[in-house]
Amino acid sequence: MPCTVEAVDMGGATLYRHRIGTGVETVRITAEPVTMAIWANDTKQWSPLRGASARFSTNTVCFNGKDLCVVNPNYLNSVREDRANTRLQGRDLVMVHFGSDGRVDASCYDDACALLLK
Repeated sequence: MPCTVEAVDMGGATLYRHRIGTGVETVRITAEPVTMAIWANDTKQWSPLRGASARFSTNTVCFNGKDLCVVNPNYLNSVREDRANTRLQGRDLVMVHFGSDGRVDASCYDDACALLLK
């Protein structure tokens, strides 16, 4: 299904509006501390994400497993550029798990992500 992603700076957070067909899914990412939440249209509230993943070889970002997946080369290329000298070098898959407060409580890279999925 056609999808576009729009990033909007909201001060302490960035909103990513995913337009999928006629629907919109919005993910909020804060930097200090790193948290991620998705807008729940039915309750009109932010709901913390359980997990997120990025696969650089396909430019795919997924939230809550496969609940919301989008191809977003602009975002992933900027992540690689911003972190050129870090642990992302040579990596393809990065996954994070979030606690009930929305903060990262586990992360993995490539083959080690099978451990996180158990």
